[in-house]
Amino acid sequence: VWDIACQMSKTDSEVVNMMSLPKGKNDRRKIMSTVYSLFRGDGATEHDLVDAGHTGSISDEFYSLFYLGLYTEARGENAKAENYMRAAVKSSYAQ
Repeated sequence: VWDIACQMSKTDSEVVNMMSLPKGKNDRRKIMSTVYSLFRGDGATEHDLVDAGHTGSISDEFYSLFYLGLYTEARGENAKAENYMRAAVKSSYAQ
Protein backbone atom coordinates (compact mmCIF):
# COMPACT_ATOMS: atom_id res chain seq x y z
CA VAL A 1 0.00 0.00 0.00
CA TRP A 2 2.89 2.39 0.71
CA ASP A 3 4.03 2.24 -2.91
CA ILE A 4 0.54 3.01 -4.13
CA ALA A 5 0.08 5.92 -1.72
CA CYS A 6 3.39 7.43 -2.81
CA GLN A 7 2.54 7.14 -6.49
CA MET A 8 -1.16 8.09 -6.42
CA SER A 9 -0.68 11.81 -6.81
CA LYS A 10 2.15 11.51 -9.31
CA THR A 11 1.24 8.64 -11.61
CA ASP A 12 -1.47 7.43 -13.97
CA SER A 13 -4.09 5.44 -12.02
CA GLU A 14 -3.64 2.40 -14.29
CA VAL A 15 0.02 2.13 -13.29
CA VAL A 16 -0.89 2.54 -9.61
CA ASN A 17 -3.48 -0.24 -9.85
CA MET A 18 -0.88 -2.57 -11.36
CA MET A 19 1.33 -2.03 -8.31
CA SER A 20 -1.33 -3.06 -5.80
CA LEU A 21 -2.05 -6.47 -4.38
CA PRO A 22 -3.88 -8.34 -7.15
CA LYS A 23 -7.50 -9.32 -6.71
CA GLY A 24 -7.82 -12.80 -5.31
CA LYS A 25 -4.68 -12.51 -3.21
CA ASN A 26 -5.33 -12.48 0.50
CA ASP A 27 -3.68 -10.71 3.36
CA ARG A 28 -4.10 -12.45 6.71
CA ARG A 29 -5.14 -9.16 8.32
CA LYS A 30 -8.91 -8.88 7.99
CA ILE A 31 -9.04 -5.11 7.47
CA MET A 32 -6.48 -5.16 4.69
CA SER A 33 -8.89 -6.49 2.07
CA THR A 34 -10.85 -3.26 2.48
CA VAL A 35 -7.65 -1.19 2.42
CA TYR A 36 -6.44 -2.84 -0.79
CA SER A 37 -9.86 -2.43 -2.42
CA LEU A 38 -9.92 1.28 -1.53
CA PHE A 39 -6.44 1.92 -2.87
CA ARG A 40 -7.12 -0.16 -6.02
CA GLY A 41 -10.32 1.81 -6.59
CA ASP A 42 -12.33 -1.34 -7.17
CA GLY A 43 -15.27 -0.93 -4.85
CA ALA A 44 -14.39 -0.02 -1.28
CA THR A 45 -15.05 3.53 -0.16
CA GLU A 46 -13.73 5.65 2.68
CA HIS A 47 -16.97 4.90 4.52
CA ASP A 48 -16.36 1.14 4.15
CA LEU A 49 -12.95 1.48 5.75
CA VAL A 50 -14.34 3.62 8.58
CA ASP A 51 -16.96 0.92 9.20
CA ALA A 52 -14.34 -1.82 9.15
CA GLY A 53 -12.40 0.05 11.82
CA HIS A 54 -15.43 0.31 14.06
CA THR A 55 -16.45 -3.33 13.79
CA GLY A 56 -13.09 -4.98 14.36
CA SER A 57 -10.38 -4.98 16.97
CA ILE A 58 -8.57 -1.96 18.42
CA SER A 59 -5.79 -2.57 15.90
CA ASP A 60 -8.38 -2.49 13.09
CA GLU A 61 -9.55 0.90 14.33
CA PHE A 62 -5.99 2.25 14.30
CA TYR A 63 -5.13 0.85 10.87
CA SER A 64 -8.38 2.01 9.29
CA LEU A 65 -7.67 5.57 10.45
CA PHE A 66 -3.99 5.31 9.49
CA TYR A 67 -4.68 4.07 5.96
CA LEU A 68 -7.50 6.58 5.51
CA GLY A 69 -4.94 9.24 6.38
CA LEU A 70 -2.54 7.94 3.75
CA TYR A 71 -5.29 7.63 1.17
CA THR A 72 -6.69 11.11 1.64
CA GLU A 73 -3.22 12.66 1.74
CA ALA A 74 -2.35 10.97 -1.55
CA ARG A 75 -5.54 12.46 -3.01
CA GLY A 76 -4.49 15.93 -1.86
CA GLU A 77 -7.08 16.16 0.92
CA ASN A 78 -4.55 17.27 3.51
CA ALA A 79 -6.92 18.57 6.21
CA LYS A 80 -8.92 15.38 6.09
CA ALA A 81 -5.71 13.32 6.17
CA GLU A 82 -4.51 15.21 9.22
CA ASN A 83 -7.78 14.51 11.02
CA TYR A 84 -7.53 10.80 10.28
CA MET A 85 -3.89 10.64 11.41
CA ARG A 86 -4.62 12.55 14.62
CA ALA A 87 -7.48 10.16 15.37
CA ALA A 88 -5.18 7.18 14.71
CA VAL A 89 -2.60 8.52 17.15
CA LYS A 90 -5.30 9.00 19.79
CA SER A 91 -6.68 5.47 19.37
CA SER A 92 -6.31 2.88 22.14
CA TYR A 93 -3.99 0.78 19.99
CA ALA A 94 -1.56 3.69 19.52
CA GLN A 95 -1.37 4.35 23.24
